[in-house]
Amino acid sequence: MADNHTEGPVPSAAPSPGDHASGPPGTGEPESPEVRDARTAVERAQEELRRAQEVYEDLRRDAVTQLKRIREQTVGELVESGLAFVRRHPGPGVVLGAIVGFILGRFFRR
Repeated sequence: MADNHTEGPVPSAAPSPGDHASGPPGTGEPESPEVRDARTAVERAQEELRRAQEVYEDLRRDAVTQLKRIREQTVGELVESGLAFVRRHPGPGVVLGAIVGFILGRFFRR
């Protein structure tokens, strides 16, 4: 039977925080371009993820605030705010009316 026991310290698979400038742990070799590129890509991805999480939190917070505001309004206030929007933006109001009319026409068609 073969003995798989090696003597001496076993190098750690995870690099220590200051090991970015070296190759495989304990070798003292410089890091390969592929490893450096991969590390840079991972760092960029982590930064993009952090930014996306911030944007998501901002949008979620705004949506919750708007939903609370809408729930507190009466039907009359909602209709009035819809009419005020159409007065301020007549083009999108006409397009929205045409879309709603088309959908209602399709829904109630015989």
